[in-house]
Amino acid sequence: MNELGFWDQQLAQDGSLIIQQRSQAMAALANVARVTLQELTDGREDLHLGYRPSVPPRGDVPSTRDAFLETIEEFKQREIRLGSTARGPHRDDFRLLVNGADMGLYSSRGQARTLALALRLSEAQYLAAYKGEPLVLLDDILSELDARRRFQVLERVLQYKQALITTTDLDPFNPDFLSRATVFRINNGGIEEVSLPSQKAAPPTPTP
Repeated sequence: MNELGFWDQQLAQDGSLIIQQRSQAMAALANVARVTLQELTDGREDLHLGYRPSVPPRGDVPSTRDAFLETIEEFKQREIRLGSTARGPHRDDFRLLVNGADMGLYSSRGQARTLALALRLSEAQYLAAYKGEPLVLLDDILSELDARRRFQVLERVLQYKQALITTTDLDPFNPDFLSRATVFRINNGGIEEVSLPSQKAAPPTPTP
């Protein structure tokens, strides 16, 4: 108990900085993600990405720290009883609304997959603007997507110089995309480059 005050101060100081920076990053990412999802869905889905901090930021770090300390004091006895810290950046969350519907409560499998891809591609775009060319890692990205969404996703992936995509089936990838990619096969713990047959690139014929 004698040390609790010290750790409360440390949590408020470091936590307020994280919350403030996270709030700014989420605001910027929300704008990018909204445009990305519209592109992947031909404008049919409108995304609202909302940051839900357990301690709302107050303009700057010192003000947020003061709010943090007030919150710690308010919940101190309850947290002592529970033996855990209920307020801080480790308790932050975010909310995803598409056309007004909460995606945490309702979304189809294809819609959830498209939304996850939109967030990942938006994250890469955000990082590229601040940190330089990102390394984009994508796992089995085309399953559960219709032809049109597959085309839109692959077009976005081609914008990055470093992208690694895992898949068990090359058929969903259009010839134009494969002609620009280097394909490797993992077999019995080994990695080997795959030479694909020469194909004339043809535009996909996605369904509307």
